[in-house]
Amino acid sequence: MHKFAMIMGVSALLFCSSVQAEDRALQNALAKAQYMLRQITAEKQGLERQLHDKEEQLELLKQESESKLAAREKASAKLGDKLALYNEKYSELQARYLDLLSVLRQQQAD
Repeated sequence: MHKFAMIMGVSALLFCSSVQAEDRALQNALAKAQYMLRQITAEKQGLERQLHDKEEQLELLKQESESKLAAREKASAKLGDKLALYNEKYSELQARYLDLLSVLRQQQAD
């Protein structure tokens, strides 16, 4: 019986050390996973900051582009108005020229 108790004691010690080794391995794995999680969280926060910065830059560029477009549309409308005015003046001057030419030819014919 003494041999049996000794074998059981050794078996129990081996079992305990095996459980302790597994427990240590699990604790190491948990510590590694927590470390990786902290790294990923820090990286995520960095990327979120970059995304926020890029979104702000995009919004500024969008506002700048919209204001430039509005200014160009206004300038284009002014130029269009000037062109219409010049076309009208040209038509008036052309009609006046034709009238004067007609009067001149009539005077020369008389």
